[in-house]
Amino acid sequence: MTFPSVAMTNPPIPMAKMAPASERILVVYAYSEIAYDRYDSKSNLQFFIDFAINGKHHSYDVNYVIVVNGYNCTVNIPEQNNTYVIARPNSGFDACAWKVGLDYMRNKKGDKWYKYFVLLNASVRGPFIPPYANDKHWTTYFTKFLDSYVKLVGTSICCSKIWPVHIQSMFLVTSQTGLALIEDLLKCGYRDKLAVTFNVEIKMSQAVLKKGFNIASLLKQWEDHDFRDKHRTDEMCSKHNTKKNGDPYFEGAYYDGIDIHPFEVMFFKTNRGVNQRVQDIYSSMMQEWRQNYSPEKTKGYYIDNKSKHYIRLSN
Repeated sequence: MTFPSVAMTNPPIPMAKMAPASERILVVYAYSEIAYDRYDSKSNLQFFIDFAINGKHHSYDVNYVIVVNGYNCTVNIPEQNNTYVIARPNSGFDACAWKVGLDYMRNKKGDKWYKYFVLLNASVRGPFIPPYANDKHWTTYFTKFLDSYVKLVGTSICCSKIWPVHIQSMFLVTSQTGLALIEDLLKCGYRDKLAVTFNVEIKMSQAVLKKGFNIASLLKQWEDHDFRDKHRTDEMCSKHNTKKNGDPYFEGAYYDGIDIHPFEVMFFKTNRGVNQRVQDIYSSMMQEWRQNYSPEKTKGYYIDNKSKHYIRLSN
């Protein structure tokens, strides 16, 4: 794995008092180092480090695993008791990266250690949180939806005319029950993106719905919606989401032709170019805020290939 040069020796990592399982969360971040035009995975990972891992409401009850597909990562990942790096071959897409991260941490901590699981990739930037809501850890804005009825939460919904309506899979949050419903779909044998789209992104939502549970999204359009009501769901899609096969991550393709917004979804997909100027300006605004006011600063120690929190997997 390629790491940026770090001039200092990493100190012992302080131990933190851990919360009961009812509060613990595992975040698995699938990362591949890509940079072109509108898609800069390095910038998205750095933003995640600045505002999620080292955000305003730091919590050691949230464990982060950055799964590096292809071994190469030139972003400084902070050396903290709750942060890990797994470097692996670039195969199997996000599904395999998430599986690897989940398997490693549950083998390390135990099957029941975590109550909630966050799965995301480097195509999204976030968290974007407005000041009036920035009073708690960012994960709570997703986990609060998970109850006896809702078992899978995402940022956005695709009203596809070809496939069943589903949560877009670049960002997902679930519980132990929800993970049991979708985990069989997380495999390492996928060889093309279409197979992943169909067998992971689309089938995840369907696996939850077919068991009688509901899914949820941060989009205002779908607030309090019951996706088990297929007739009502299709009616909503046909009325408000008619462009670009119902995918909100195209210009003018969200509700009645408006653009999706970073502060509506918190984690915003950056590789489509939709609302690009708004996304760029708010990213700069937040970085300026961080420099001036953020209580959480980078500690100056980073994970390298000698760290006990670095795991390298071979083929």
